[in-house]
Amino acid sequence: MSAGRHEVTQVAIQTTPGSAASSGCGIAPVSLSGIDFGVPSIGSNVDAVVKHFGAGSPDAKGNLSYASEVPVKEPKEYTVMQSLQYRVRGGVVTTISVSQVTTN
Repeated sequence: MSAGRHEVTQVAIQTTPGSAASSGCGIAPVSLSGIDFGVPSIGSNVDAVVKHFGAGSPDAKGNLSYASEVPVKEPKEYTVMQSLQYRVRGGVVTTISVSQVTTN
């Protein structure tokens, strides 16, 4: 929470070999070699994702999601909701999207 506003934060990365970024997407700086989300990411095997988070398997379109909602008491009462979505192709992660919403 920041100044009484509900904050929504989302970051997504996707492999696009030989393709241009989708309309509306930002272009990563050439110096950016990756983003460490602290979880299995682009190029990881789906087994590494399942080992990290627990049971799960991609749906028919290759999407796999996990979510968490945690009430926090200090420094004041609020809730943090986090979600993580993967797209898997051929057993390998090709897209990861992480988001967090903090409410009071």
